[in-house]
Amino acid sequence: MKVVAIVQARMGSSRLSGKVLKALGSTTVLGFLIERIKESTLVDEIVIATSKMKCDDQIVTAFKDSNYKIFRGSENDVLSRYIDAALDSKADVIVRITGDCPLVDPVLVDDCVKKLIDQKLDYISNCNQVDCPLPDGFDVEVFTTTSFRIIDTISIISAYREHVTFGYFKTGLFDIGTVEYEQPYSDLRLTLDYEEDYLVISKIVEAMNSSFWGWEKISKFLYAKKSISNL
Repeated sequence: MKVVAIVQARMGSSRLSGKVLKALGSTTVLGFLIERIKESTLVDEIVIATSKMKCDDQIVTAFKDSNYKIFRGSENDVLSRYIDAALDSKADVIVRITGDCPLVDPVLVDDCVKKLIDQKLDYISNCNQVDCPLPDGFDVEVFTTTSFRIIDTISIISAYREHVTFGYFKTGLFDIGTVEYEQPYSDLRLTLDYEEDYLVISKIVEAMNSSFWGWEKISKFLYAKKSISNL
């Protein structure tokens, strides 16, 4: 069973343009994210899924000499970009990661992948539709390619094409699961949409000093460093 992490990334963000190639640590935001996914024990391949827009040529150029596969598809129909990238990579299981979550934790990824496979689920996430105990920026979605092909077929509304996994919750056709975590850190924000987010994430990476911090250590660091989290 092949598990493929597909990272959606583009340069044309309206709130923080070019954010995925902003400097972070010794690399870029996208490079840092990928290095963290590489620590997963269950992901077999990482694919950068970007668009065919001219501005996203920069992503292709930045990673052309890497060992990561780059797939280009529709800018707005993100669902088609995902399904085409998955089929191109012959994925059985898809891990969905967004390029604005550079601190993604590979342990959280493995938790979701393992439970999906063990329980023979169609879809699983570590954030349910009601509430999420994790900081914004640590959310992971994992789903089977078989079920995702059905989602592709039934998702005729543009919002479903843009937000990719809406169809799993609206049809009642699928076996869905959630990985639960006891520690409530939902008040923290670690996704990258604004310049203030970039400042916070950069200070965390600086404090890491090239060591690996998981989601709990990062969360506790922010609680201890209110001058940073308050940014």
